[in-house]
Order: sequence, then structure tokens, then C-alpha cells
Amino acid sequence: MAIRIHVQVAIVGGGPVGMRLAAELAAHGVRVLVLESRTDVSLRPKATTLHARTVQSLVRRGHLAGLISVGGAATSPFHFAGIPGLAISAPAGEPEPVLKCPQAELERRFEERARTAGARILRGVSVTDVQQEHDAVRITARGRRGAGAGGPSTWSGRTVRAARCASSRASAAGCIRRPCPR
Repeated sequence: MAIRIHVQVAIVGGGPVGMRLAAELAAHGVRVLVLESRTDVSLRPKATTLHARTVQSLVRRGHLAGLISVGGAATSPFHFAGIPGLAISAPAGEPEPVLKCPQAELERRFEERARTAGARILRGVSVTDVQQEHDAVRITARGRRGAGAGGPSTWSGRTVRAARCASSRASAAGCIRRPCPR
């Protein structure tokens, strides 16, 4: 038996980008649904360092409480593309300019904030089809949580965002007009 749910925004992909987007939108009262194929946060190392502008943005939005200090001027050493000995500075009143933090930790924090703000997050759900309709986007998915184990579930929303860029099914279906650069 198929399940049908309507939301304002459906996000395909629950990594750190999808979870942060869900947290921000839900905090503003938007009805958000995140569909993620993984059943849990991936522990496979990906990004482990956030740099100045990203750190500033996340601190200002309240996402890094307890992970980084804000105070006096600071300079942090770092390397990029195998180039050692680089340094980046932040003025007084700004957060430390470099934060070493596993991507999985950020994803967990963003997911917790999204759930607390009211976003519905379904893990273990694989999107099988995305169709643009007259006034909505229809998403069909299969999975074990929140979807009928014996059949597909359908969600619809005014907007669909793929958090996995051009490789996602939502992008391939044309819901994302500008694919992410490779």
C-alpha cells in the first residue's frame, strides 16, 4: 500500500548539506522532509576541516556551540592541497578561523537541530523517481522506515532540493536546474 505525504520542501540527501538546509528551513516554520538512503551517519572520513568563512557562518547561525571559541584575535596554522605552513587569522570577536571536526559530527548536530525544529527525517529510504508536476514535485521512494516495506511511498512538495549535487536522482530528473560544479 502506497503512502502519500505533502510537504513544502523535500530534501533528497541527508548529509551535512541536506541536514543543515532542513534545520534552517524548519526553524523558520517550513514543513520539511529529508529522504536519506543511509540508515545512519557515515563514519567514512570526508571533510575534516572548516575554514574561516564557513566557521563564521555556522557560529553566527548557532551550529557550532561548544565546538569552537569566540574571543580575541586568533591565528591558526593549516595546510591545503599538500601545501604546509599556511596560516589564517581572525580578528577579535570572531571565531577561531580553522575548526578540525569530522563531517559525521557536523551531520549529527545538523540532524539534531533539524529534528528539534520539526523537520521529518526518513533514513533508509531510496528515491526511485522524481517527477515535476503542474504545481508540485512528486517523489517516489522505497525503504524500510517511513515507507511501506512492501511498496513505494510518494511524497510531494513545492520544492525539491538535492543535497548530493549532479549525481542525484533529483538532479537527473531536472528538478535541479543548475548542477553543482565538478
